[in-house]
Amino acid sequence: MKPQCLNLDKISTLPEHIIEYILTLMPIRDAFRTSILSKRWRYCWRTMPKLVFTDDMVTVPSSCRCGPCGQLNKYKLLDAIDHVLSLHNGRTQLEFNCIISEHVTVSEIDKIIINYLANGNNVTEMTFIQDVICKLPVSFYSLEDLESIYFQRCEIELPSNFNGFSRLTSLTFVSVEVSAPMLQQFLSKCLLIEDIYLNGFQTVIDFAPEGTKFTFVDLLQYVPLIKGLFVSKYYMKYLSAGGMPRTLPNSLVYLECLFLDVCLMEQNEISAALCLIKSSPTLEQISILVYMLLLIVAALCNLADIFTCFLIRCVIMRSCLFDQLRPNFLILKATQI
Repeated sequence: MKPQCLNLDKISTLPEHIIEYILTLMPIRDAFRTSILSKRWRYCWRTMPKLVFTDDMVTVPSSCRCGPCGQLNKYKLLDAIDHVLSLHNGRTQLEFNCIISEHVTVSEIDKIIINYLANGNNVTEMTFIQDVICKLPVSFYSLEDLESIYFQRCEIELPSNFNGFSRLTSLTFVSVEVSAPMLQQFLSKCLLIEDIYLNGFQTVIDFAPEGTKFTFVDLLQYVPLIKGLFVSKYYMKYLSAGGMPRTLPNSLVYLECLFLDVCLMEQNEISAALCLIKSSPTLEQISILVYMLLLIVAALCNLADIFTCFLIRCVIMRSCLFDQLRPNFLILKATQI
């Protein structure tokens, strides 16, 4: 009796969506190489749900990475991105990590994205991360199917024909250069947003130019469905400028998670925090990062009003990680500067 042959290739027997997910966990060039494993794997990478393009996804000799020889790296990189996108099908999450450089320009990325959209593909999530500030490629504003955005170190300048993202539910800006009027115009055309994360400083653009005012009241009127609001101290300063009413004109009936970075020496910021809490009847998770110029004890005394306005349990912690929050908890981190 012949012994039965065991099938040692367990991975190839997995459902297709599991294989696609596994491929997203490896660098794209390695995922591409899996096409030679077998017929089963030949086209798996073409339907990967997420494509991550980085500046090191192609290899060139170290002597060719700068100067005139840097053009070699540029053409190999652009060709690789264009080749992958031209063969890819289906809904996609795109991530561009440090692609724009002295050799690769924004306009060159625009051409690739435009060609990709012309083939009938759609992009549901976009991540754009840079080491240095650069303008966001204009083609990104044409990705009408976007549901989630993560932009880091880029400049937002909306084109005149910007129609908004009608399906966008999640927005993250980290050290993004954007003026208040530009942010207002952006939000006014993305009315389904449920989560907003505003973090970082601006160095090029004045968020609130002289004569311009854009507060929490203005911001929140454009996001009536908001469930999660995360605001760092830079944005906290400008969004609370001029003071806040005791409550918002319209309650935030869907807001469940609130993270605020509050300076206890600024009455406007304290008022803004109180206003947001009082205007949010369904809050489940609150995290307030406080910083001050005085002692921590004095800071906690200034927070007495917050304790009385919301029936919650208070935990003072040294670390403040939002994913550790539990319902009905207010977590505070006090730092002295």
